[in-house]
Amino acid sequence: LDDAVVASLRQRVDEAKDVVSQPSRTKAAQTVKDALDEDPTNLQLIEQLGQRYSDAGHWKQCMNVMLRGRHRLQEIADPEARLRYVLLLCEAHYHSGLSREALSIMREVDEPRERRLAVAKASLACRL
Repeated sequence: LDDAVVASLRQRVDEAKDVVSQPSRTKAAQTVKDALDEDPTNLQLIEQLGQRYSDAGHWKQCMNVMLRGRHRLQEIADPEARLRYVLLLCEAHYHSGLSREALSIMREVDEPRERRLAVAKASLACRL
C-alpha cells in the first residue's frame, strides 16, 4: 500500500458517512462479475468486484462478495495485497453496521512488518 492508498483509507473512515448509492451495478462491476462467473474462485476477481461495489457505495454487496475469500487469505502471498483485502472486507462490515465482525476479522490478521502497512491497519482498527 502506498501513501496515497493509506491516505484514501483514512479519509474514507474519517468521513464515515453514507455514500449516495449509485445504480445497483455499474458497468465496471458487471464486467468483473461476468469474469468472476467464469472463474468463481479467483481471489483477485473477488477483490476487484468488492472494490467496484465499495466505489459505488454498495457496502453489503461488497461484504458478501469479499466474504467468499475470507478463509483463503493465506493463498494471497503478498502481505500488502492480503492486508488490502482484509481492510476492504473490514470497511465493508463497518459500513454495513457490523463493527464487531469487522474487529474480529481485523484481529485475525498478523501485524504487518512494514510501518506504513501497520499504520493503515491501526488507522482502521481505531475506528472499529
